[in-house]
Amino acid sequence: MITKNSESKPVNYWDNMAERYFSLLPPLVPSPMDIELFKNPIRGLLKEDANPRVVVLGSTPAFYDIFWPEKSEIMAVDRSADMLKAIWPGGLKQALHADWTDLTLESGPRDIALCDGGLSFVDSQSQLRTLANSLSNVLTQGGVFVVRLYVRGEVKVSVDEVVVNFLAGKIANSSELKLCLWIAMDWKSKDGVNLHNVWETLLNKVPKFSAVCNSLGWTQKEIAMMEAYNNMHEVYYFPDIDTVTAAFCDNSYGFEKLSVQYANCNYSENLPIVTFRRT
Repeated sequence: MITKNSESKPVNYWDNMAERYFSLLPPLVPSPMDIELFKNPIRGLLKEDANPRVVVLGSTPAFYDIFWPEKSEIMAVDRSADMLKAIWPGGLKQALHADWTDLTLESGPRDIALCDGGLSFVDSQSQLRTLANSLSNVLTQGGVFVVRLYVRGEVKVSVDEVVVNFLAGKIANSSELKLCLWIAMDWKSKDGVNLHNVWETLLNKVPKFSAVCNSLGWTQKEIAMMEAYNNMHEVYYFPDIDTVTAAFCDNSYGFEKLSVQYANCNYSENLPIVTFRRT
């Protein structure tokens, strides 16, 4: 039986994620379709004779596995050394343990910046602007920043609706359930969504969560992925496209919005891929 354990020692988010990243499924990691959409704005730099210089915000391994030209330079920047060590395929020689909002790349400017879901760790408009300024300092003129956002979308969804869909077997896995709960809880919150609160909310609504998962055919790994939120107090934020655009396209930072793309998949309205170009 799963029980609440709010008085236990808080769980370090990044230690936990480094251990569990490869158990995540789309939509919380990029699908092959997402990767194709990431490639659309940069196809001119994927030609055989190109030598793009790339910075990845975070350690997303799928970005390393894009078929880059032979002379490409790829660097991952992550504030978690554990994530870089555990999941980044490029090794520490192609990694930098640093904060995105204060980027200094000794290897020189970059043509492409990629980020999957990372803006959900940016807690305010002012911090988004700080990030925009940081990226403007490392991207070449004409360089692009391609980012997948997690957003609430236009249709308000309640936690109760999410639970009904879960109990009906309409939510396929823990990654989908997490996204649905984040979105529903963000509609009620002005201060982001605390992951431990996601777990407590779920248990309040579904006290026999583990048994229900078993009846739905979920694996123990899927159950454990939800249980991992217990005592994990990291907060997620969900800036929408307009909010991010307002931060990046301030004249001070020299970005323009090029495109917004959506994969043809469940929850696509909550997962836009936005491209900004450094002017």
